[in-house]
Amino acid sequence: MQPAITDLQFTIPANGGADTSSLSYIDTSRELSKVNRRLYSQSRMYGYQGLTYIWKAAADIPNVDPSLPDTVLSTIECSVRSAGNTWVVQNAHVKGEALWNQMQDLVLEDNPSVKGKWHDFKLLLCSTMSTNRTLDVVDGQGVPYTSGEWNLSTYVMPQHEVDAAGDPKAAVEYTGLLIGADGTTAGVISKKSLVLAYELSRATVFANAPNVPTGFENSFFNLLTDTGSQEPELALTIADENDNPPYTLNQYPGADTNANVPVTVGYAAISASEVDGRIGGFVAPCGLLEIEIKGYDQDGIEFPVASMPRIEMLLHVAPGSYKGVASIPMGQ
Repeated sequence: MQPAITDLQFTIPANGGADTSSLSYIDTSRELSKVNRRLYSQSRMYGYQGLTYIWKAAADIPNVDPSLPDTVLSTIECSVRSAGNTWVVQNAHVKGEALWNQMQDLVLEDNPSVKGKWHDFKLLLCSTMSTNRTLDVVDGQGVPYTSGEWNLSTYVMPQHEVDAAGDPKAAVEYTGLLIGADGTTAGVISKKSLVLAYELSRATVFANAPNVPTGFENSFFNLLTDTGSQEPELALTIADENDNPPYTLNQYPGADTNANVPVTVGYAAISASEVDGRIGGFVAPCGLLEIEIKGYDQDGIEFPVASMPRIEMLLHVAPGSYKGVASIPMGQ
């Protein structure tokens, strides 16, 4: 097992910093690459021993909302979410990466020398990751590590349309999202969800399987062996039971209309008298995490983000055989 720093420290600034959202995001492979000075691929499942977070409580934290009285912060809750380790997420990622590589090979097959040394497939977890803070790993004094290059992968679409002069129009480009709906910029779709794309590209099972013919219950062969009076009714019952799948037929979990947000994999709460919390072990596809921090006063009323204290977190990546951490390739 190679040596590696596996405990990653993060800080959510007091009052939310410049961000007014309770959401933060972590790209584990990006942060591991910074602290260990080598590329950790995002196209892997990462294992975690857990997450620890602390809050240095103040006596009174005034609300910035003038309609609310000054009050005492009583509880801080932390939720950790991931894309969810399902065959849908795994296969959508495999297909999305394979097609991205196929697209890249249009150039690289004839020009292999231009391929970046740290070539890797990189995504966002969901569309809100692009509009909220992504946390940077910090050292023991709370100073961020110096960052290197970490470019999200781009899909460049084939362009067959031409302008009025007959010249090809500029190719449309998209960045990838692992789950959720497609993302937009200024009202134009600029990010593509892999799970949604997988849903729209894949044949699925039929409803009402098997397709029992109308009148089956009174058919000759069914009545031929009827030894009582219940056989037609029994046949109808059997034909109607469990002939549809135990999940919604055309809406994949993690696409745009069915569970289109990250799945909670850990939760903990701390108070002014018990200021350190710990969330147990979990796994995350692509090492992409959503962290939500919420505060409540003694009456259970949620605190505004602009009144929250600084939160310190330690993300405990499990040690293992992939460059010192527990990780396996994405895919089934």
